[in-house]
Amino acid sequence: VWCALGYTPIRDEQARVAGFLHTAINATASVETLGEWRELTERFEQQIAQYQADREGIWALSGQAMIMVTLDLRLHAVNPAFERMMGWTLSQMAEMPIIDLIHPSDRRDVSEVVLDVLHGNGVSEFESRVRHRAGHYRWIRWSARRDGEFLTVVGSDINQERENAMRRSEALLRDN
Repeated sequence: VWCALGYTPIRDEQARVAGFLHTAINATASVETLGEWRELTERFEQQIAQYQADREGIWALSGQAMIMVTLDLRLHAVNPAFERMMGWTLSQMAEMPIIDLIHPSDRRDVSEVVLDVLHGNGVSEFESRVRHRAGHYRWIRWSARRDGEFLTVVGSDINQERENAMRRSEALLRDN
């Protein structure tokens, strides 16, 4: 049994201590609850650690480009797939605003989507051309959402898909 004990002096007419009032409160339930809270906290911390490990694993192993962008639109992190797809490393882009990688014709549309996401309007999907380190542009289909102080953006290379559609369109025009 856990108890909370209290002692209060009882004084006589001359303000001398004549005795004590002893109180004992059974605190067993509170102590048990505290132990349960500690166990829940430890389990929660373990779940968070597992979530972080899973997230880092997905980040590293994903075949899709993943980037984290600060709210002032500077790159914070890129995954290995982005580096392979676009030829850039994070250190090469550290001071570059992300919008500088977007094709000039796509910048206004991308800026509008980014502002929409920054204002908390959920996940947005969009397509844009992104400059490869070698200078050419690749079509990427992006999904973006705000995660606190960052935008998390995931992209799939659709360059081949776009090129195939363009060839089909050109063939249709030639045939007509």
